[in-house]
Amino acid sequence: MKNILIIPDIHGRFFGKEAVSKTSFDKLVFLGDYLDPYYHDKKLHDITGDTAVENFKEIIGYKKAHPESTVLLLGNHDCTYLYGRSICYSRCDDLRYDDIRRLFRENKDQFRLAFDIVMRKRRYVFSHAGISIKWMERNMAGWTSDNMVELLNDANAATLTSINPEETPFAAALAITGKYRGRSTDDYASPVWMDAELMHESAHLEGITQIVGHTQRSSRWPLITSDAIYADCGGDAFVLNSHGSIRTVDGKRCVNGVPDPFDPYRGKNVGGDIEFDYFDRPYCRRCGSRDIQVWGGTFVNTYVCDKCGERETM
Repeated sequence: MKNILIIPDIHGRFFGKEAVSKTSFDKLVFLGDYLDPYYHDKKLHDITGDTAVENFKEIIGYKKAHPESTVLLLGNHDCTYLYGRSICYSRCDDLRYDDIRRLFRENKDQFRLAFDIVMRKRRYVFSHAGISIKWMERNMAGWTSDNMVELLNDANAATLTSINPEETPFAAALAITGKYRGRSTDDYASPVWMDAELMHESAHLEGITQIVGHTQRSSRWPLITSDAIYADCGGDAFVLNSHGSIRTVDGKRCVNGVPDPFDPYRGKNVGGDIEFDYFDRPYCRRCGSRDIQVWGGTFVNTYVCDKCGERETM
Protein backbone atom coordinates (compact mmCIF):
# COMPACT_ATOMS: atom_id res chain seq x y z
CA MET A 1 0.00 0.00 0.00
CA LYS A 2 1.50 3.33 -1.07
CA ASN A 3 -0.99 6.17 -0.80
CA ILE A 4 -4.43 6.46 0.79
CA LEU A 5 -6.50 9.40 -0.43
CA ILE A 6 -8.71 10.67 2.40
CA ILE A 7 -11.86 12.61 1.56
CA PRO A 8 -13.37 14.20 4.69
CA ASP A 9 -16.95 15.45 5.00
CA ILE A 10 -18.22 16.19 1.49
CA HIS A 11 -21.56 17.92 2.24
CA GLY A 12 -22.29 18.27 -1.46
CA ARG A 13 -18.95 19.83 -2.35
CA PHE A 14 -16.87 18.76 -5.33
CA PHE A 15 -13.38 18.72 -3.79
CA GLY A 16 -13.46 14.91 -3.60
CA LYS A 17 -13.93 14.60 -7.33
CA GLU A 18 -11.15 17.11 -7.93
CA ALA A 19 -8.78 15.25 -5.60
CA VAL A 20 -9.47 11.90 -7.26
CA SER A 21 -8.75 13.36 -10.69
CA LYS A 22 -5.32 14.76 -9.83
CA THR A 23 -3.96 12.38 -7.17
CA SER A 24 -2.17 9.04 -7.44
CA PHE A 25 -3.51 6.64 -4.80
CA ASP A 26 -3.99 2.95 -4.02
CA LYS A 27 -6.95 3.33 -1.67
CA LEU A 28 -9.69 5.94 -1.51
CA VAL A 29 -11.48 6.51 1.80
CA PHE A 30 -14.49 8.80 2.18
CA LEU A 31 -15.10 9.76 5.82
CA GLY A 32 -18.88 10.21 5.37
CA ASP A 33 -21.44 13.05 5.43
CA TYR A 34 -22.03 13.20 1.68
CA LEU A 35 -25.10 15.47 1.64
CA ASP A 36 -26.75 18.42 3.45
CA PRO A 37 -24.65 21.29 2.02
CA TYR A 38 -23.62 24.30 4.06
CA TYR A 39 -25.55 26.93 2.13
CA HIS A 40 -23.78 29.76 3.98
CA ASP A 41 -20.37 28.67 2.77
CA LYS A 42 -19.15 30.83 -0.10
CA LYS A 43 -17.51 27.80 -1.63
CA LEU A 44 -20.96 26.31 -2.07
CA HIS A 45 -22.53 29.06 -4.14
CA ASP A 46 -22.97 26.69 -7.07
CA ILE A 47 -24.28 23.79 -4.94
CA THR A 48 -27.93 23.01 -4.42
CA GLY A 49 -29.73 20.07 -2.90
CA ASP A 50 -30.11 18.59 -6.38
CA THR A 51 -26.44 18.93 -7.31
CA ALA A 52 -25.47 17.45 -3.94
CA VAL A 53 -27.60 14.39 -4.67
CA GLU A 54 -26.09 14.02 -8.15
CA ASN A 55 -22.62 14.30 -6.66
CA PHE A 56 -23.54 11.57 -4.17
CA LYS A 57 -24.79 9.32 -6.96
CA GLU A 58 -21.45 9.75 -8.72
CA ILE A 59 -19.63 8.73 -5.54
CA ILE A 60 -21.74 5.58 -5.26
CA GLY A 61 -21.10 4.86 -8.94
CA TYR A 62 -17.36 5.26 -8.42
CA LYS A 63 -17.48 2.84 -5.50
CA LYS A 64 -19.30 0.24 -7.61
CA ALA A 65 -16.78 0.67 -10.42
CA HIS A 66 -13.82 0.39 -7.99
CA PRO A 67 -15.15 -1.82 -5.17
CA GLU A 68 -11.81 -3.04 -3.83
CA SER A 69 -10.01 0.28 -3.72
CA THR A 70 -12.86 2.52 -2.49
CA VAL A 71 -14.27 2.77 1.04
CA LEU A 72 -17.47 4.68 1.84
CA LEU A 73 -17.89 5.37 5.54
CA LEU A 74 -21.10 6.52 7.20
CA GLY A 75 -21.44 9.84 9.01
CA ASN A 76 -24.16 11.16 11.29
CA HIS A 77 -25.91 12.93 8.42
CA ASP A 78 -25.90 9.72 6.37
CA CYS A 79 -27.43 7.78 9.24
CA THR A 80 -30.30 10.28 9.24
CA TYR A 81 -31.36 8.79 5.94
CA LEU A 82 -30.15 5.21 6.28
CA TYR A 83 -31.40 4.63 9.83
CA GLY A 84 -33.82 7.46 10.54
CA ARG A 85 -34.11 11.00 11.83
CA SER A 86 -33.50 10.05 15.46
CA ILE A 87 -29.82 9.42 14.65
CA CYS A 88 -29.05 12.93 13.42
CA TYR A 89 -31.00 15.79 14.96
CA SER A 90 -29.30 18.54 12.96
CA ARG A 91 -29.63 19.43 9.29
CA CYS A 92 -31.15 17.11 6.71
CA ASP A 93 -32.79 17.62 3.33
CA ASP A 94 -36.51 17.51 4.15
CA LEU A 95 -37.52 18.20 0.56
CA ARG A 96 -35.58 15.21 -0.80
CA TYR A 97 -35.58 13.07 2.30
CA ASP A 98 -37.56 10.12 0.93
CA ASP A 99 -35.55 9.97 -2.31
CA ILE A 100 -32.22 10.18 -0.48
CA ARG A 101 -33.32 7.56 2.04
CA ARG A 102 -34.25 5.25 -0.82
CA LEU A 103 -30.85 5.86 -2.44
CA PHE A 104 -29.04 4.94 0.76
CA ARG A 105 -31.21 1.89 1.42
CA GLU A 106 -30.79 0.56 -2.10
CA ASN A 107 -27.01 0.86 -1.76
CA LYS A 108 -26.61 0.01 1.93
CA ASP A 109 -24.10 -2.74 1.16
CA GLN A 110 -21.69 -0.13 -0.22
CA PHE A 111 -21.22 1.55 3.17
CA ARG A 112 -19.52 0.68 6.42
CA LEU A 113 -18.85 2.33 9.76
CA ALA A 114 -15.12 1.75 10.02
CA PHE A 115 -12.07 0.68 8.04
CA ASP A 116 -8.56 -0.21 9.14
CA ILE A 117 -5.21 -0.86 7.56
CA VAL A 118 -1.68 -1.59 8.81
CA MET A 119 1.28 0.26 7.33
CA ARG A 120 4.83 0.05 8.66
CA LYS A 121 3.64 -1.75 11.81
CA ARG A 122 1.17 1.06 12.64
CA ARG A 123 -2.56 0.44 12.48
CA TYR A 124 -4.77 3.19 11.10
CA VAL A 125 -8.48 3.10 11.90
CA PHE A 126 -10.80 5.27 9.84
CA SER A 127 -14.31 6.30 10.93
CA HIS A 128 -16.45 9.38 10.55
CA ALA A 129 -16.04 10.72 14.06
CA GLY A 130 -13.86 8.34 16.09
CA ILE A 131 -14.20 5.15 18.11
CA SER A 132 -14.64 5.57 21.85
CA ILE A 133 -13.54 2.88 24.29
CA LYS A 134 -16.39 3.79 26.64
CA TRP A 135 -18.97 3.59 23.86
CA MET A 136 -17.61 0.22 22.73
CA GLU A 137 -17.66 -1.12 26.32
CA ARG A 138 -21.31 -0.17 26.75
CA ASN A 139 -22.61 -1.26 23.36
CA MET A 140 -20.38 -3.92 21.76
CA ALA A 141 -20.07 -7.05 23.87
CA GLY A 142 -16.85 -8.98 23.46
CA TRP A 143 -15.04 -6.19 21.70
CA THR A 144 -11.28 -5.80 21.60
CA SER A 145 -9.12 -3.31 19.77
CA ASP A 146 -8.31 -6.12 17.34
CA ASN A 147 -11.92 -6.95 16.42
CA MET A 148 -13.70 -3.61 16.88
CA VAL A 149 -13.78 -2.64 13.20
CA GLU A 150 -15.22 -6.02 12.21
CA LEU A 151 -17.79 -5.89 15.04
CA LEU A 152 -18.95 -2.42 14.06
CA ASN A 153 -19.36 -3.29 10.40
CA ASP A 154 -21.12 -6.58 11.18
CA ALA A 155 -23.52 -4.86 13.60
CA ASN A 156 -24.27 -2.17 11.04
CA ALA A 157 -24.92 -4.69 8.25
CA ALA A 158 -27.10 -6.90 10.46
CA THR A 159 -29.15 -3.96 11.75
CA LEU A 160 -29.84 -2.65 8.26
CA THR A 161 -31.48 -5.95 7.30
CA SER A 162 -34.22 -5.37 9.87
CA ILE A 163 -37.59 -3.96 8.83
CA ASN A 164 -37.28 -0.95 11.12
CA PRO A 165 -33.57 -0.29 11.78
CA GLU A 166 -34.34 2.99 13.55
CA GLU A 167 -35.99 1.08 16.40
CA THR A 168 -33.09 -1.28 17.09
CA PRO A 169 -30.72 -1.07 20.09
CA PHE A 170 -27.78 -0.52 17.76
CA ALA A 171 -29.48 2.51 16.19
CA ALA A 172 -30.08 3.92 19.67
CA ALA A 173 -26.39 3.44 20.43
CA LEU A 174 -25.41 5.23 17.22
CA ALA A 175 -27.56 8.18 18.28
CA ILE A 176 -25.42 8.89 21.39
CA THR A 177 -23.98 12.31 20.69
CA GLY A 178 -21.87 13.13 23.75
CA LYS A 179 -21.87 16.16 26.00
CA TYR A 180 -20.54 18.71 23.51
CA ARG A 181 -23.60 18.47 21.25
CA GLY A 182 -26.09 19.77 23.79
CA ARG A 183 -28.21 16.61 23.63
CA SER A 184 -26.71 14.38 26.32
CA THR A 185 -24.32 14.51 29.25
CA ASP A 186 -22.33 11.43 28.23
CA ASP A 187 -18.57 11.73 28.14
CA TYR A 188 -18.49 9.40 25.15
CA ALA A 189 -20.25 9.22 21.79
CA SER A 190 -20.82 6.86 18.88
CA PRO A 191 -18.46 6.51 15.88
CA VAL A 192 -20.68 8.88 13.89
CA TRP A 193 -20.95 11.52 16.65
CA MET A 194 -17.66 11.48 18.59
CA ASP A 195 -16.17 14.98 18.94
CA ALA A 196 -12.48 15.77 18.89
CA GLU A 197 -12.47 16.99 22.47
CA LEU A 198 -14.16 13.79 23.65
CA MET A 199 -11.53 11.83 21.75
CA HIS A 200 -8.79 13.70 23.57
CA GLU A 201 -10.44 13.16 26.96
CA SER A 202 -11.08 9.45 26.50
CA ALA A 203 -8.68 6.55 26.84
CA HIS A 204 -6.50 5.97 23.81
CA LEU A 205 -6.16 2.79 21.78
CA GLU A 206 -2.62 1.47 22.03
CA GLY A 207 -0.76 1.25 18.73
CA ILE A 208 -3.62 2.80 16.75
CA THR A 209 -3.96 6.10 14.92
CA GLN A 210 -7.57 7.10 14.32
CA ILE A 211 -8.33 9.17 11.24
CA VAL A 212 -11.62 11.05 11.45
CA GLY A 213 -13.66 13.92 10.07
CA HIS A 214 -16.85 15.30 11.69
CA THR A 215 -15.33 18.00 13.93
CA GLN A 216 -14.76 20.86 11.53
CA ARG A 217 -11.51 22.74 11.99
CA SER A 218 -11.09 26.44 11.45
CA SER A 219 -7.73 25.72 9.84
CA ARG A 220 -7.19 24.20 6.40
CA TRP A 221 -4.57 21.95 8.00
CA PRO A 222 -5.50 18.78 9.88
CA LEU A 223 -4.83 18.53 13.60
CA ILE A 224 -2.36 15.68 14.17
CA THR A 225 -1.80 14.20 17.62
CA SER A 226 0.07 11.13 18.80
CA ASP A 227 -2.91 8.87 18.13
CA ALA A 228 -5.41 10.76 15.97
CA ILE A 229 -5.69 12.84 12.81
CA TYR A 230 -8.64 15.26 12.61
CA ALA A 231 -9.08 15.85 8.90
CA ASP A 232 -12.29 17.85 8.37
CA CYS A 233 -10.77 21.12 7.23
CA GLY A 234 -13.78 22.53 5.41
CA GLY A 235 -13.23 21.16 1.94
CA ASP A 236 -9.75 19.69 1.52
CA ALA A 237 -8.56 16.16 0.83
CA PHE A 238 -5.36 14.62 2.20
CA VAL A 239 -3.03 11.74 1.42
CA LEU A 240 -1.65 9.27 3.96
CA ASN A 241 1.49 7.77 2.46
CA SER A 242 3.25 4.51 3.28
CA HIS A 243 5.54 6.29 5.75
CA GLY A 244 2.60 7.50 7.80
CA SER A 245 3.01 11.09 6.63
CA ILE A 246 -0.08 13.23 5.95
CA ARG A 247 0.17 15.50 2.94
CA THR A 248 -2.10 17.80 1.03
CA VAL A 249 -3.20 16.76 -2.44
CA ASP A 250 -0.54 19.05 -3.93
CA GLY A 251 2.18 17.40 -1.83
CA LYS A 252 2.64 19.76 1.12
CA ARG A 253 3.48 17.92 4.31
CA CYS A 254 1.26 18.40 7.36
CA VAL A 255 3.78 18.33 10.20
CA ASN A 256 2.81 17.17 13.67
CA GLY A 257 3.66 19.64 16.41
CA VAL A 258 4.35 22.53 14.03
CA PRO A 259 1.40 24.90 13.51
CA ASP A 260 0.95 26.20 10.02
CA PRO A 261 2.17 29.83 9.95
CA PHE A 262 -0.99 30.91 8.13
CA ASP A 263 -3.29 29.35 10.75
CA PRO A 264 -4.32 32.11 13.20
CA TYR A 265 -5.61 29.52 15.68
CA ARG A 266 -2.34 27.63 15.95
CA GLY A 267 -3.91 24.24 16.72
CA LYS A 268 -0.98 22.06 17.75
CA ASN A 269 0.21 19.07 19.72
CA VAL A 270 2.92 19.74 22.31
CA GLY A 271 4.20 16.93 24.48
CA GLY A 272 0.98 14.98 23.99
CA ASP A 273 -1.29 17.84 25.16
CA ILE A 274 -3.57 19.42 22.59
CA GLU A 275 -4.13 23.14 22.42
CA PHE A 276 -7.49 22.95 20.67
CA ASP A 277 -8.45 25.61 18.21
CA TYR A 278 -11.80 27.33 18.31
CA PHE A 279 -14.62 26.73 15.88
CA ASP A 280 -15.12 30.42 15.30
CA ARG A 281 -18.59 31.83 14.57
CA PRO A 282 -18.17 35.63 14.72
CA TYR A 283 -21.56 36.24 13.11
CA CYS A 284 -24.76 34.44 12.10
CA ARG A 285 -24.56 33.16 8.54
CA ARG A 286 -28.30 33.71 8.01
CA CYS A 287 -28.93 37.25 9.28
CA GLY A 288 -25.43 38.60 9.95
CA SER A 289 -26.02 39.27 13.65
CA ARG A 290 -23.08 39.02 16.02
CA ASP A 291 -25.40 38.24 18.92
CA ILE A 292 -24.78 34.51 18.96
CA GLN A 293 -24.27 31.84 21.58
CA VAL A 294 -21.66 29.15 21.06
CA TRP A 295 -22.02 25.85 22.89
CA GLY A 296 -19.11 24.07 24.52
CA GLY A 297 -16.27 26.59 24.48
CA THR A 298 -13.34 24.70 23.03
CA PHE A 299 -13.67 22.84 19.74
CA VAL A 300 -17.39 23.57 19.82
CA ASN A 301 -19.67 22.63 16.98
CA THR A 302 -22.96 24.42 17.60
CA TYR A 303 -24.03 28.03 17.56
CA VAL A 304 -27.41 29.71 18.09
CA CYS A 305 -28.32 33.21 16.92
CA ASP A 306 -30.20 35.26 19.51
CA LYS A 307 -31.71 37.46 16.80
CA CYS A 308 -33.15 35.05 14.21
CA GLY A 309 -32.90 31.72 16.04
CA GLU A 310 -30.62 30.11 13.45
CA ARG A 311 -29.06 26.96 14.97
CA GLU A 312 -26.34 24.97 13.31
CA THR A 313 -24.65 21.76 14.37
CA MET A 314 -21.61 20.81 12.32
